[in-house]
Amino acid sequence: MDYTQSGPRHEQAGTSRTFGESCNEFDESSRILCPAKGTPTPLDLFLQSRSPGMFTNEPVTSTSTRPPTFFDMHLHEDLRLKSIVVLDDLVGELPKLCDPYIEQVSDARKNDFHALKPLESRRDQKITDETSLQNHLQVIANMYSKVASGLLFKTDWVSVFRFHSKPKGYAHLKEAIADSYLHTTNEKQVLDQLSEQDLSDIELIEKHHFQNFMVAEVKSLHCGDDILSPELMQASHRVCGRLRVTGRQIGPDSTDTDGLIQRSRISTNYPCSNPNLTDKTERKRKRTRHVIQQLWTATVVQDATFVVFSSGKIEYIGIRHREQQTLYISALIRPTEHKDYVKLQVGLCIASYVDALDRAKRLETMLESGSQSLPTRFHLLIDEQLHISEPPKQLDPHKIDESNNRIKADFKRIQEITLFVNSFTLAVTQESNIWTLRRIGSCQDQRNRSTQIDSLLPYPSTGKFLAKLSVPLILKMSMTHDEALNLQLEHKRYGEIGPIKGLVEDLGLFSCQINSREKRYFLLLEDGGDSLYLRMNNQTKCGRGTKKDPRKHLKYHRAKYMKALKFLHKKGYTHNSINMRALVMKGKRAFIIDLKKCIKPTLSRLPSAIQKDINDMKFCLGIKKRVNVLRRPRLGHTWHKIQAIRAQTG
Repeated sequence: MDYTQSGPRHEQAGTSRTFGESCNEFDESSRILCPAKGTPTPLDLFLQSRSPGMFTNEPVTSTSTRPPTFFDMHLHEDLRLKSIVVLDDLVGELPKLCDPYIEQVSDARKNDFHALKPLESRRDQKITDETSLQNHLQVIANMYSKVASGLLFKTDWVSVFRFHSKPKGYAHLKEAIADSYLHTTNEKQVLDQLSEQDLSDIELIEKHHFQNFMVAEVKSLHCGDDILSPELMQASHRVCGRLRVTGRQIGPDSTDTDGLIQRSRISTNYPCSNPNLTDKTERKRKRTRHVIQQLWTATVVQDATFVVFSSGKIEYIGIRHREQQTLYISALIRPTEHKDYVKLQVGLCIASYVDALDRAKRLETMLESGSQSLPTRFHLLIDEQLHISEPPKQLDPHKIDESNNRIKADFKRIQEITLFVNSFTLAVTQESNIWTLRRIGSCQDQRNRSTQIDSLLPYPSTGKFLAKLSVPLILKMSMTHDEALNLQLEHKRYGEIGPIKGLVEDLGLFSCQINSREKRYFLLLEDGGDSLYLRMNNQTKCGRGTKKDPRKHLKYHRAKYMKALKFLHKKGYTHNSINMRALVMKGKRAFIIDLKKCIKPTLSRLPSAIQKDINDMKFCLGIKKRVNVLRRPRLGHTWHKIQAIRAQTG
């Protein structure tokens, strides 16, 4: 992940006031709110006040944060965070967004404002843990959102905007959860004060599922000032585990927010230095990476633009840019010292709503006109998404299969695979946890050695292409010398037999010198699904922990397993090691795997070898062999006659 900083870092002006000073004081520059009278109204005093302070009483001192989940780490490539840029003047531009709305407020409405005392009542709150901190900050934030609602919608000072711990529109959200969300209220008595146009705008925002237009993450009061410092924000997005992508279809960026970003730049960006980090700093870097990943994923799921990170004492404001895949982040904010902090928060609420509305209008126009400028991110194919709406259904399944085949073809051409190894137990003296697997032998197709495995899939009637990245693969690794020989032999057998329906596809043999003494071999194969052994023990992904009867699987799919073996026999080969672990099934297709003992017998021995495979297969499938037993005749004298003849003949 790249990191750049916009302009030199500087302290906020006018921050010399100590924590305990009265919020009723204001400097001369603030009088522009009421130039005629020169006396600030209650609304002016509220906007000029400082953030309420708080104190702690033996709080939990842990500063750790949860590591990213599977959903966080597997975002679609077009949704991942690629760079971070600091906007030093963002905290100066956000308060200015309030001025045009303040000028339209009448003196009567300014004097009718009564939120200053409730804000004062939140001063010196006792914070004991992260939960009490979240509750305290949410109460204060709702005071700011109430002011933003009155300025934006020109109503009484009621809360059209609400901060809530649960996102609007999601019944059970289990992934990418933030601590707080800003959205519009559902209270009828509040919505009745809005104009028809405002109600229509809110409905449009919710139609495209932009209703949670700002997310906030709260951490412990003991988070240091450097939690998101430039030296620690050089983290990278890493994809681990199985090859599936998460996220949601997203809309365009807002032109208003693009303008805010440009105005917040002080000078040309320059890259941050890369200092030598100590072990302690490296731990902080890891924590920072986790925090940023959580923030970014939470905004992706809600398709929000603005995000806030707060620990009560310090705060950062972020802007997510979709096309650039960049997180623009403010300079460090100290709420109790920043002279325009309240006004900044009100401006942030306004900017979040205006951004969501602008994006909803742009997307609606594109959809109605059938515009060819629809962003491809709006039509991403996601394997696991938490979005409310259903993914596009107009896709031709045959086209998807064609796309998946192209992905496998790309793997056949690549020369190297970079493997991130999380477990250091895989090697006794491992030099690095990043292994480079190099292909053994030449590629099947030398014309294209691209390592880009995202296949393009045309989307009907749009002229756009979609990225489909959802082909699971199996990578077999040798741990001993014998296993290395077996992998090489198995790869050779796949090449001799060639691609047939009953076998998974071999995508190549690779090797890696993991240290000076040890070399590992890797066989890349198509994923054939769960084995019969796992199915019989209820250990499949869908059957684990359930009471599914595995005998039903055998009843309905015995013929498919026998057919897969028949394809191998037609090529003149026998498996010689049929067992439950070598029989796999994915969807409605059965495969035979583990070819290390596979041979091509002579013509004279082929029938007996085939029969042995069939007998082993029947035993795995629970097919009992028929045994001819001498039945006892009904007539007793006949039975005794037979026994007498046997006794005479010996």
